[in-house]
Amino acid sequence: MIRFFILSLLLCFSLSAAAQQFPQPADCRDRIASIICLVEPASDTDSNLFKRPCLPESSQYQSIFERHYDRSPEVIKKMYCHLERVFVEKSFPASAYASPITDSDGKIVSAAVGIRQEILDSPQSYPHWLTWKEEVSFGGSTSTTAPSMNLIHYQSNDNSPDMAVDFIMAHEFGHVFDFVNKFNQLLDCKWEKDPNGDMRPVGSCTPAPDSWSALSWAGIFQPLPANDYPLRKETCFYFCNGKFLSPNDSAVIFNGLMGSNFVSTYAASNMGDDWAESFAYYIVTKARGVQLQVETQGIAFDLTGHFHSSYMTTKRTYIENFLQGPFLYPGEGDVHQSSLKIIIDR
Repeated sequence: MIRFFILSLLLCFSLSAAAQQFPQPADCRDRIASIICLVEPASDTDSNLFKRPCLPESSQYQSIFERHYDRSPEVIKKMYCHLERVFVEKSFPASAYASPITDSDGKIVSAAVGIRQEILDSPQSYPHWLTWKEEVSFGGSTSTTAPSMNLIHYQSNDNSPDMAVDFIMAHEFGHVFDFVNKFNQLLDCKWEKDPNGDMRPVGSCTPAPDSWSALSWAGIFQPLPANDYPLRKETCFYFCNGKFLSPNDSAVIFNGLMGSNFVSTYAASNMGDDWAESFAYYIVTKARGVQLQVETQGIAFDLTGHFHSSYMTTKRTYIENFLQGPFLYPGEGDVHQSSLKIIIDR
């Protein structure tokens, strides 16, 4: 099976005609209470996540997302008007996910995001969450509340659990913007099932000119040579299948990252998360003044400095141009893509 991590599951939700009419309240905050949905894990035999009932405890998470709304810039607030569900997943291997919702013609009419319940029930600081996620590739625990390996240490000027939620949601909303605005448009590319039932790309799958993908990627799996670095593709996050990185290589990986135009090791894993990570970093640095560095093996790496360096100039400009508009939210445009998938953040 090809290890492709952007588009892990073929789950484009499809809605009936009756469900395609979404209210657009002037204050998107009003919509939050009706879209929060605590759910049991999805069935292995039924990929339709909307068939799962919302559990009675769903309402206890309403205030978390209302506070997220209150802290956020307008570009984030408005997304709540265009979501059909925010799933709180009782059991989930990753941190969060996002998916477009399409009508019978394949037109994007809304979106759904999901977040792991453990992240909300046992809130950790933004640096702790980043440290946990980074160390999973080195054999760290898959539980966010487990002690650190004491290998990688993220540090920030904002150590609140709120910032972890803000970054995760900005990342997932970034994916939704990508679905609709086609930042990662690929030419001559479609997805088909192989004899084993796995989805595989068919065609040349080259980034379209002037797309986000073209800034860093030569093809669907391969970055441009200037942006590749040692052990980039071996960094596995939530889905390592027992093949972990050596702790001795942690500084090598971050040293390579600092010579690329990827904002994080997670961004370097695939073009979808490249956009979502960069968008989220931009939002939290501009709206909240967040600063971030990481230390491993006695070496400190200034990630905020990297984001504002010449390596990242074209990407910062791309995001700034996007935010100046015009751009689309789900349901605002006649956008059709034949190969959309759910994005599971590894």
